[in-house]
Amino acid sequence: NTGQIPCAIAGPFEDQPSLELGALASAYEIPLVAARAYNNRVSSQKVHPYSNQVFPDLQASSEALLSFLLHLERTDFISFVYPATDTGSQQREAFTFLLEQNQMHWFAIPYQVPVDHDFVILRETMKTVLQKVKDQGYRTLVFSMDDPVPEHLIPLAYAAAEVGMVNGDYLFIWLGHFDFGPSVESKLQIPVVRDLLDGSAWLASGEKYFLYDDPFDDPFYSAWVNNSNTTFVDRLNQVNPVK
Repeated sequence: NTGQIPCAIAGPFEDQPSLELGALASAYEIPLVAARAYNNRVSSQKVHPYSNQVFPDLQASSEALLSFLLHLERTDFISFVYPATDTGSQQREAFTFLLEQNQMHWFAIPYQVPVDHDFVILRETMKTVLQKVKDQGYRTLVFSMDDPVPEHLIPLAYAAAEVGMVNGDYLFIWLGHFDFGPSVESKLQIPVVRDLLDGSAWLASGEKYFLYDDPFDDPFYSAWVNNSNTTFVDRLNQVNPVK
């Protein structure tokens, strides 16, 4: 590039790059806007004073989850399964705080995430976690998954089948962001995965422009382009050319 300091950073899509680029934004004292991130530290004014995000935070997603459970009248004996990560722990704190406020019984249990998402290790880990939930007698399982498909969902499906939790007695609710490309959709058709997903619920935030036939009808989406249909990123690159 030109060696100049960028005027802004737009569009980090996950927690980790958003956190890392947030440190860069703070060092250069330039704004950062994360397109999709859950971790509360992404837009913490103490940690990253120059960062913000245009995606519901963990508190908002927890409130939506509670409203969904109340709608289903699943108001007691909720098990919350989450990855033993920074974001997973934050999600547990936000959600179980709301459960406590509503005097609902809950059981939270973390699972370790192998660095390489090893299938065998994840399956055995999930079997241990699911057996503990089953032993507690809780039949509503909320899963907060940093990386829900396919790295975690497929070994979870095999574990649930082995533990005997795909017989219709349990409600699985998936919390997180999901990107369904062609390669992912084909893996969701695996019979054991279909057995797990049938009757389950997916609760995730979606970009509003998905509701429009033309995304430019969405005021927020159109605000990122000018009359010549060049994107916000294009305009930033015009200010600070990058080869």
